[in-house]
Amino acid sequence: MGSGTIASRLTVLPIARVRALARLHYAAGARVAIRNGAIGLAMVAFALGSAPEALSFVRDVVMSIVAVGAPGDALAWIAIVAAGIALQGVKPIVADGAGWARSLPVSGADRRRAMVIALLGVEVPLAAAWLICVIGEPLLYHAPLSPAKLAAFPLIVLGAAWLAVQAQRVSVKSAPGAARLPARTNGRLLWLRITYRAVGRRLLAPAPTAAIFLAACLFFRRNNELTGEESAFAARWGVLLALAVYVGLLANILGERRRPWPWARSLPRTSETRVLEDAAAIGLPAASCIVVIAIAGDWRAALLGTCALLLFAIIAAGAIRMAPGRITGAAGEVLVICVPLALALAWWPWLIISLIVLVPLAIIRAARRERSQRVSSWTELYHDAAGDTTSWRAR
Repeated sequence: MGSGTIASRLTVLPIARVRALARLHYAAGARVAIRNGAIGLAMVAFALGSAPEALSFVRDVVMSIVAVGAPGDALAWIAIVAAGIALQGVKPIVADGAGWARSLPVSGADRRRAMVIALLGVEVPLAAAWLICVIGEPLLYHAPLSPAKLAAFPLIVLGAAWLAVQAQRVSVKSAPGAARLPARTNGRLLWLRITYRAVGRRLLAPAPTAAIFLAACLFFRRNNELTGEESAFAARWGVLLALAVYVGLLANILGERRRPWPWARSLPRTSETRVLEDAAAIGLPAASCIVVIAIAGDWRAALLGTCALLLFAIIAAGAIRMAPGRITGAAGEVLVICVPLALALAWWPWLIISLIVLVPLAIIRAARRERSQRVSSWTELYHDAAGDTTSWRAR
């Protein structure tokens, strides 16, 4: 949709202005909707595989969402999921609405209404799952539908979209100014502080997603009668999968907020040093998953996760170098490589010996990517608002 077409539509009735602007914003949020659908299907498959009685679990969830007489606990989870999807979807929508779109003859209230409507489109995967429950419940379980629960879902989705837009406004208004760093500090710690300063509170953004896999692992062990080896495998698989997801998502955030700087090659620091510093910046927050599994009482899984995290973080540091221009960013490459590695290490823990070879190879591969960067290269995704830490619309 061209800027001229949008501007011509915005000269008519207010409802037409909101509708045209919502179409513009939804184009930015459509990618988020596709990603949410894929992640949602993976989470459903994982939850069903971890449930002791999958069919009974599905029945309880469906009844809780739409049926009369069943407790509505699932609606609370739907509200949490809807809020998370909306908070993720509002970022590209706000960034897309900046720039030339700010010169359009639209009030701030109309812009916020258009963002809310666009966020409803981002919630399409969740709405599709709810519609399947509405249609399937009378056919399979023959229980009457609850009008109150049916009316609650649209309100939940609409409220999540509205709250996401309001939260984005508050974060923009309360964004602090740039803080000065001390004149004298350790060079490596300074680089780490610059990274965490750029990422900010998004450092913990992957934590809820990783916590889902850890919780599924712990619930699976608690609610099933398992042998010692089966319980150990579940702990290893849970912590390794959580680490892979945390590292992949954090690599995407780091690739947006503080990309590798080609000019840093002129500093007296080797490419291997720069790669290892990025790996440390990614690996330190992800280590919280190891702490959780250690508190749960499985120190062997925690030790395995510590060793695997070193490899995962280096792979992520290398993937960041290739992220500009990729739709999946760094997370796509990290998950494609690290999830199979996590499954192999969980199934055969003795493969941890291979890290003696894999870690140096990963460092060499990432350093080669670091050296191959072109200072003058142009990629559309590289020059966006998210990479500017002083940009109010990217906060």
